[in-house]
Amino acid sequence: MTPITRRRLLASAGIGAAGIGLGAGGYLVGQ
Repeated sequence: MTPITRRRLLASAGIGAAGIGLGAGGYLVGQ
């Protein structure tokens, strides 16, 4: 696994986790 690929995967995972967190937060606040 090259550092670039690993960094890209980590960045994608971080963005996905942040999106899920924001979505869950917005959903809870919406209720």
